Amino acid sequence: MSQIGSGENTELTTPEGAESDAKKHTVTEGESLAKISETIYGSQDFWPQLAQVNNIANPNVLSAGITLDIPDKVDLEQGKFGAPDVATSYQVKEGDTLFKIAEEVYKDGSRWTEISRANGLGRLPNGNPLVFAGSTISIPR
Repeated sequence: MSQIGSGENTELTTPEGAESDAKKHTVTEGESLAKISETIYGSQDFWPQLAQVNNIANPNVLSAGITLDIPDKVDLEQGKFGAPDVATSYQVKEGDTLFKIAEEVYKDGSRWTEISRANGLGRLPNGNPLVFAGSTISIPR
C-alpha cells in the first residue's frame, strides 16, 4: 500500500469481453486518486467520485495492483456518481475555506471539490479555489 503520492500510470484497459465504454485503471505504487483523476479527466476534482464508484473506504491509502473502474467524465459531470441533486446555500464567513465548509456541512472536508464544481469557482495562482467572505455559495446535497 502507498500513501497519496504522485505515481505515473496513464494506462487504461478494457477487459476482454467487457463493453468498450467500461474503462479500467491498474493502480501503481505511489499513485493517488487525485493523480489518477488529473491524468484521466484533466482535473483532480473527480477523485471523490472515483473513491465512491470503487468503494474505497480510505482514499488516502491505495494498494498497488488494484484495478479501478473509470466512469466516463460526462457521467461524473452529470452527477451520476456522488453529486447530489438538491442544493442549499451557504454564506461564506471570514477565514472560511471550501475544506472547512465541507467539514461543516458534510462532516467530510474531502468533499470540498463538490462545492467548488457546483459553484464554478475560479482558482488562485497556487491552485486553491477562490472564495470570498460575504458571498453566498451553493452547497450540493
